[in-house]
Amino acid sequence: MDPYVFIFIKKMKEWLVSYLTFSKKERTGILVLLGLILVIWLLPEYYRKSRPGDNMIANVPDSLLDAPKQSVIIKKGTTSPRLFNFDPNTITNEQWEELGLKKRTILTIRNYLSKGGRFRQPEDLGKIYGFRREDAERLIPFVHIEPHKNEAQYLLPSRNFAATDKQTFTRKVYQRKMVTVDVNSADSAAFESLPAIGTKLAVRIIRFREALGGFYSIEQLREVYGINDTIFNLIARSLTMHTGVFRKMRINDWSIDSLDMHPYIQKHEARAIVKYRNQHGRFNDADDLGKISFFSSDQIGRLKPYIDLE
Repeated sequence: MDPYVFIFIKKMKEWLVSYLTFSKKERTGILVLLGLILVIWLLPEYYRKSRPGDNMIANVPDSLLDAPKQSVIIKKGTTSPRLFNFDPNTITNEQWEELGLKKRTILTIRNYLSKGGRFRQPEDLGKIYGFRREDAERLIPFVHIEPHKNEAQYLLPSRNFAATDKQTFTRKVYQRKMVTVDVNSADSAAFESLPAIGTKLAVRIIRFREALGGFYSIEQLREVYGINDTIFNLIARSLTMHTGVFRKMRINDWSIDSLDMHPYIQKHEARAIVKYRNQHGRFNDADDLGKISFFSSDQIGRLKPYIDLE
């Protein structure tokens, strides 16, 4: 054999022996790696056997297992509403959720109560913005409202029914004493006696009334910031107006700043009134404001009760 070939074969043999021979650390590492591979391979089988869902399925009747899949699907995180007697003025958010209300509706109720609102009869649920009709019809039979301590003096036992009719009543019948408030003469305490009207809102009503010079319509209270349709509907039956506007604008004499103080007149409109007066003379009729481009017929109609032409 050629000596060079012999040397080559010898070197290759030595190299293979050295390459295929593992040290103690390398052998330990290989064993650990094989152990990890075995554990990873067995874990899915172990968890599949121990899943609680398997035991649940084992207890399901065969009729359900054989049924179509869509008939046994149950939505996660959904619970049926639980109905119980409740007072909507004192119930908690969690209890509202148990009754099946959405969080957005619960937040609206909380805002209404925080501003001084109060439920006085079961049907008041339907007056809340966003309260669905089907929810109101479902919950109204379970509403039991306790008289508020501030309302106790207005609740008097009714004695207008005959003695023979008493047996038809399962509970005492009460008549509510109606509180009336004159919108042009009432003070803040009188306004605060109305439902849903707190101290800040009462002061805001009086400031708006003074700036106007008095209300000529009860509907004008809707223009007060903070009085929405829900609140206005609650207090409308208690409002009256024995006196009308008590201060008018003398548009032929007042300065720009004085005219601008009225809530229904803007600064540029006050300037236009004075400018027109300087150019054309005194106003003879409230409708003469229509000759100024800034004033629409609707705005003139709002201003007429406050205009003094003398």
